[in-house]
Amino acid sequence: MYTDDAYVLAFADEYGTIHDMHITDELNSGGTWEYIDFKFTLPHSCYILIWRRDRKKIDRKNAQAIAKYVRDDLEDFIDEGKFNGSSWHQKIRQKIADNNNCLILAWDEMILPEDYDTWEEFVQDAYKIIKEKSEDIIKPGSRHDQELAIYKGKINFDNQDNPILAAYGTRTNKYTGYKIPSDDIIRKYVTEMLLENYDDANILLSEYYGIFPAKIDTEINGDMIVEYDFVNHKILLNLENIMDFELKIPALFLGFFKHLSCVNNWSFDSDPYKNILLEKTTAEKFSYEIIQRMLEIGIDPRKNS
Repeated sequence: MYTDDAYVLAFADEYGTIHDMHITDELNSGGTWEYIDFKFTLPHSCYILIWRRDRKKIDRKNAQAIAKYVRDDLEDFIDEGKFNGSSWHQKIRQKIADNNNCLILAWDEMILPEDYDTWEEFVQDAYKIIKEKSEDIIKPGSRHDQELAIYKGKINFDNQDNPILAAYGTRTNKYTGYKIPSDDIIRKYVTEMLLENYDDANILLSEYYGIFPAKIDTEINGDMIVEYDFVNHKILLNLENIMDFELKIPALFLGFFKHLSCVNNWSFDSDPYKNILLEKTTAEKFSYEIIQRMLEIGIDPRKNS
């Protein structure tokens, strides 16, 4: 039924909680490549769990080939180092678990999630969740299906009925770069975040950049960490998925940059698809550079959690 290139992927945090999953008939596809690039570089992503769809065992040669594919995909993050709020990521480790049925890839160190006693327990719990969610994920029009369509570049960008594509397709101000906030603003921002004053932290950034503040909505559910509602100018911050203080800091930066981009009507590319992707990578760079500056001036959010 399935080829040797068909897999199921699950993305988990340090506690073993599954936040995203991907089902593919072809691992070596552009959509899967982009899905890994988007999901395994989010602040909470610590593990990818990978099963063959035919449920055959994963041997060492198979595991090495998959791990190389992921490392090649994330080469820039590995070369430059990636800050996720807990550590500087520089390597991807691999482990075959659960009687050779599952390949686990992890950033930096292969440490068993805190809430589990064995790797087998972790993997089996994750697979139960995946079986429950798999039917919804493969449905046409599902959130996963829509994301994958964007990653594959298969959306019809001439369809102006799609408000997101219409908004990106009509941006007029060519993006020319940004500056990160001053050290004083960074210190105040961290203080407000420590006190869980998310609106005040957002207002600080907005005033610094001379724009009106976005609304902050923390009463949301689902798998996502942070999203931006450009219609209502809302930063959707899912606190259930970012329990640790040091992860909230980059998450709000990501949402704020999309608000900044929207208000300034920035265009990163004439192609709406590339525009969306470039805005995402620029938001990540924005967050990364501010975190780096925080550490340089002696503020380490990990010590406040």
